[in-house]
Amino acid sequence: MSFLSEVQLGDKFGPFVAFQEALGFVPNLLHAQTLLPRVIEVQAHIAATVLLKDKALSRIQKEQIILTVAAARQVTYCVTLHSEILSSLGKSEAQLDRLLTD
Repeated sequence: MSFLSEVQLGDKFGPFVAFQEALGFVPNLLHAQTLLPRVIEVQAHIAATVLLKDKALSRIQKEQIILTVAAARQVTYCVTLHSEILSSLGKSEAQLDRLLTD
């Protein structure tokens, strides 16, 4: 539940389905943006193209970079989100702590 107005886009909304399949959940940030579904569609496209595909960097490496930048910028939501994602990808609490403190 957000402090912002939300629109119910439903469980069949394409980007929500894509995030659910890729991450196992739909980030709350996306629910807070439901007044602009096109923005969510673009975010899903960027995530699918850049983050979720292994290219020169693996998905874990990309998530680690995002987590480190979020921590440096003190963005609590993103630190929590990407810590959870890395944890679901097999990173231990100790490994996450090292990323956040180094």
